[in-house]
Amino acid sequence: MHRCVALVLILLAAPLAAEPLDLASDEFPIGMYSVDSEGAMVQVKEMGVGYVHTYGMGNDASDEGIADDLAYMDLAEKHGLKVMVYLNGRKWVAEHGLAEMHKIVLALKDHPALGFWLFYDEPAGKLTHAQLLPFYWLIKYETPNVPVAIVEAWTKEWWKTAEVCDILQLDHYPVHAEPFPTAPLGNVTEFVGRAVALESTPIMPVLQCMNWKVMADYMKSKGIDPEQCRYPSAAELHYWSYSSLAQGTRGLFWWSYYRSIQGGYGWINSTFKEAMGEVREFADLVAPAHKPEIFEFARDEDVHIAIWERPTGKYMVLANGQAIARTISRGTEGRLADGTGLEPWGHTRDAGATVADGRITVAAEPWETFVWKLSEPAE
Repeated sequence: MHRCVALVLILLAAPLAAEPLDLASDEFPIGMYSVDSEGAMVQVKEMGVGYVHTYGMGNDASDEGIADDLAYMDLAEKHGLKVMVYLNGRKWVAEHGLAEMHKIVLALKDHPALGFWLFYDEPAGKLTHAQLLPFYWLIKYETPNVPVAIVEAWTKEWWKTAEVCDILQLDHYPVHAEPFPTAPLGNVTEFVGRAVALESTPIMPVLQCMNWKVMADYMKSKGIDPEQCRYPSAAELHYWSYSSLAQGTRGLFWWSYYRSIQGGYGWINSTFKEAMGEVREFADLVAPAHKPEIFEFARDEDVHIAIWERPTGKYMVLANGQAIARTISRGTEGRLADGTGLEPWGHTRDAGATVADGRITVAAEPWETFVWKLSEPAE
C-alpha cells in the first residue's frame, strides 16, 4: 500500500482529539460532580453523562499534585469523557496563590480531556470582584477559548458572580424528607428562571443526585430527621431536567456521584440511570437543545413549555410546575395549529392532550412532565 494512502487510513481510523466546550456549538453538556474513580467514570458514561469532575483536582501545585490531576484526565480521555476541571479557587484566592493556580492551568490546558474550568464554588457573599478578577483574567489569558465556570447557591447577590465567569452554575437541592409531591421543586425552576432572565451568562443548573440522609448532622442542624430523607423520584428528576431544557439552559450537572452511592448503588443504577439516559437521548435528538422556542407567558402560571423544530422532527415539552394535579390550558402563542398531533415520547403517559381553539390542554399530575413529538393536523 502506498505510504500516503496508509497514513490517511490511519488518521481516519484514529479518534479525533477532543476539544474544550465551545459555547457557540450545538453541544449540550450533561455532567456529574465527584466522579472520583475509573469505575465511576465507566458507570456514569453508560448513563449518558459526558462530563466528570472531582474535588481531588486543583489542590496541589507541586509536580506530584499536577501529575495526579493529569492522571485523572488521562482516565477521562480513555473513556471518552471530558473533565470540568476543578481549580479550587477557594483555596488559591484565600492564599493569594495566583502563581500556583497559573502553574496548574499551564500544566492542564492542552490536555484533550479538558472540557472547561470550574474556578470557584459559591463565592457570593464571601469575596469581592476585585479578589476574583485577577484569577479569572489569568485563566482567560492562558486559555481564551476555554469557558470558566463558577457555581452559586441561592444566596444574597448570587447574580453578581455572572460578571466574572463564562458559565454560571446554580446549585439547589430541595428534596429532603418531604413525601412526594410536597418537596419544593419549584425553587429550582424559579432560581434557574431568574438566572436565565439575566441574558448575560449561559446557565447550567446543578441538580440533586443524592439523599440528604448521608449528611445527617447537617439535616439535624436544620431540624430534619435524616432517617426520613429520600432520593428524588423519577418524576422529580424528569421535572428538573425538562423544565431546565424548556428554559434554555446550556447544560445540566448533577451533585453528586459520590454522595449518591453512599446510600448504595440501587437508586443510581435504576431510577437515575433510566431518567438520565432518556434526557441524554432527547438532548441529542433536538440539538442544539439549548435553543428552543420558549412559551414566555406560560411561566406566569408555573408552566414551562418549549418547542424544538429540528430535522429529526418537531418536539414539545410541557412541565407542570406545581405540586398539584390540575388541568393546564394555555394559549399556543401562534406556534401550534388546531388539531396538531401530540405523540407521547419517552416516559410520557398518554393523557389525551389536545390542541384546539388556539390552546393546548392536558390534565397533569403534580410536577408531571410531558414530551411530545408533534405532527401536522390531519387534512
